[in-house]
Amino acid sequence: MRELLVVSDDYWGARAEASVQERDDVLIAVDRSGGLIRALKLVLRRSVPLRAAIYMWLAQRSLPQEKPNARLAFSDNAELRSLAEREQVTDIVLFRAGLIISGKTLENCHVRNIHCADIDGFGGLASIFRAIRAGAFHQTATLHTVTNRIDEGEVLDVEPFELDPKVGYAANENRAYEAGIRLLVRTLGGGV
Repeated sequence: MRELLVVSDDYWGARAEASVQERDDVLIAVDRSGGLIRALKLVLRRSVPLRAAIYMWLAQRSLPQEKPNARLAFSDNAELRSLAEREQVTDIVLFRAGLIISGKTLENCHVRNIHCADIDGFGGLASIFRAIRAGAFHQTATLHTVTNRIDEGEVLDVEPFELDPKVGYAANENRAYEAGIRLLVRTLGGGV
């Protein structure tokens, strides 16, 4: 049975792709549902605090400008469902995907997500920023079942890591995503 790994269209998506590159039973698709306009809307709606958005943007800018090489990509739920049907995949794993998975997609596919913070208290957007501000330095990247509610499904596995307020936001974000990569490799059973 093949699985579909959905990754972000950035350095961390490329890292996730590289971690399972040699696997014939894992297809990789890039989530292109986000972008600058969506990010600005999240800040304007106050879904992401402005300070968090600035830290995340600076952290992203500090990374190599690599992107995944996957030939598959989608921009919305309808495209994701079409891709899964065409490729005959019913098991999907998300890593840093920004698309909110719809109920219709969940009817057709078993979807799991790797959230790079503890979903108990730090689910949703700007989770690493919020964990640092709360002093919750002992964290876990969390593999969970995706439901109709963001980051609230059954926890299937965790990968612990420590945040350190002395090293700055970008270094802490790197720690979180490295833990997420370790969890991804374990979830898909192999890799680098």
